[in-house]
Order: sequence, then structure tokens, then C-alpha cells
Amino acid sequence: MKIEDGQGHHGDAGVSENQRLEVSARSNKRIYYVSRDDGRAFVWTSTYNTGGANEEILYIKNTSTTRHLFIDSAHYSAAAACLFTMSKHTGTPTGTVNTGESLNYDGKSPEATSFGNAAVTASAIGNALAFLEVVANAEGDRNWNGEIVLGEGDALIVTASVDDVVHFALTGFFEAID
Repeated sequence: MKIEDGQGHHGDAGVSENQRLEVSARSNKRIYYVSRDDGRAFVWTSTYNTGGANEEILYIKNTSTTRHLFIDSAHYSAAAACLFTMSKHTGTPTGTVNTGESLNYDGKSPEATSFGNAAVTASAIGNALAFLEVVANAEGDRNWNGEIVLGEGDALIVTASVDDVVHFALTGFFEAID
């Protein structure tokens, strides 16, 4: 029996002296492939001098009827010590539209409703999904690798605990679930 290559070049797979198949692989985060192949990876950013404690700074709702929104990572910073809280959200918030930017530069728009830059008025903040804390004049990162999944109509909201300048960026990608 022979194992031929998958490219149609009629080459045989390599076998080591110990009778083990020789393989090579590349491993990247799922968001890399979704961005490269489908152009459905996005970043939502929010920058704001909150003007009050526990302000809602970023809201995202998956409006796709065919794809889930997988939250990949967050990058955040603040001028003062800050606790960012990412929570589930129900209801209908208002605010300044904050459309996610394609990481692929292909011009696709996210299948989501989003508000940002602290011009968000939440109606029903639910259970917390994550707490992200930084000291003054510092930044942090959190990787979920797509573990937070927003189905059709699911939403999340981010609040900042400090009355000072904060920055928050959330990356995610849309992918169909079989």
C-alpha cells in the first residue's frame, strides 16, 4: 500500500527508518485562516475618557443568521488602574455606531451591530464573561482563541471602572457552524 501526496504529483509519502510517516505541519490561530481565506476577521476598538465610573465602552451583537461570532482576543490599556468587565447583554442599547474593521483589508463588513467610545447606554447587563485588570499607564492582553461564541442575536458589552482615558480592542471572526 502506498500513500500518495494530496497535490496530485504522484509522490509517495516519506517513511522514516523506524517505519513512521514523515509529516510537517504549520499551526496558526483559527483567526489567521478565517482572515486570510474568508476575510471574516474583525477588530472593534473603543477609546474614551469615560467621564464616570463603570461606563459602557463597547457593545457588540452578532446579527448573522448563518455564522457564529468567535471572540479571539482583547487588548486593553488605561491611564489609571482599571477593571474592564466583559458581560453578556440582553435588551436594546443605544449609542454611537462603531463598526468593526476587517483584518483582511478586503472591505467586508462584520455581520454585527456595535456601539463604542463610551457612547453606549446599556439596558440589561447580564453575567460577567471576563474581568480584565490593568494598573495605571499599563496595557494587557487576553486570548480566548475563539472560546467565547456569540450565536445569532447574542451580545456582549464591555464596561470600564475608571474615570480616565481607556482603550479597548476586541478581535473576533465569523464562521459557519455545521
